[in-house]
Amino acid sequence: MRRVSLFVSFTVIIGLAAIAAADVVIKTQSTVNTMGWMKADVTGVEYIKSDRNLTENTIKMTGGMMAMMGDMQTMKDINIDRLDKGVIWELDSKEMTYSEKPLASLKQEYAEESQKGQDDMLGEADKYDWVIEVKTENKPVDINGFKCKGIIATAKGISKEDPTEKTDLLFEYWYAKDVDGYDELMEYRENYAAATGMDIIQSQEDIGQMFARFGDEFEEMFARMEKADGYPIKTVINVKGSQKMTEEGEADDEEMDDKGMPPGMMDMMKGMMGDKEKSEDGMTTLLSVTSIVESITEQPVDDSQFEIPEGYSKEEH
Repeated sequence: MRRVSLFVSFTVIIGLAAIAAADVVIKTQSTVNTMGWMKADVTGVEYIKSDRNLTENTIKMTGGMMAMMGDMQTMKDINIDRLDKGVIWELDSKEMTYSEKPLASLKQEYAEESQKGQDDMLGEADKYDWVIEVKTENKPVDINGFKCKGIIATAKGISKEDPTEKTDLLFEYWYAKDVDGYDELMEYRENYAAATGMDIIQSQEDIGQMFARFGDEFEEMFARMEKADGYPIKTVINVKGSQKMTEEGEADDEEMDDKGMPPGMMDMMKGMMGDKEKSEDGMTTLLSVTSIVESITEQPVDDSQFEIPEGYSKEEH
């Protein structure tokens, strides 16, 4: 059901409220690019009360193979977290169905998805020698009117077997305290932790836990994130690979062709994918994700928005 969970989870880390407090509405914008296979813009809106959260993400495919798949060019992902009921509802607006699962199950689910993502994207980290740096930016930077501090982590890897095979990783986490409803958002973070058994920061480690496997420095980064006194405003992920890594990917394409793909099909697919983005040092962007908060406002939200809409049926497994 969660067709775009991989990159929807890259949107802004959520916070919530507790006890009688003003409702909060957060608007976000994200961009995703996975080496030409998928380019997408994600527009998100979160409606937050003391014990519940509604997240609506509209995903528009703007390029790559995914954009060629007809009705998949625009999708909507809707999730409702009900801390008061201990469940999360995932809605399919196209099929008018919803699924339900306990919030307590998210901890294991995120851990499994995170591990799979690490293995799929990066392979075995011990095949590389790594140079890692984690730094903080304490001088406020203006991001959409928010005064943000930042935590920036980089990792540069060189293959132990072939020094021409390289990979660069970047993770940025920018946060601010001067936001409407800040106290309520921080309180909900505590409530979310109680309902799921994990901190909201931990629930987003599928964004950056890939870094933690490279050394203690990245474990330190997440420790800093958990202690950061502010609400997340912008997150950036960038994974690059050398020409050698790209050539290995093309070799896999040739193997697929040998296994029965019609002549010329791979060339057509590559044409639809478009050119791979390369930096000045010749590295190719394998994955890039940027998520940014556009606005945070305190305003009333009707309780009915946190219920299953009329006409929806529950999926049976």
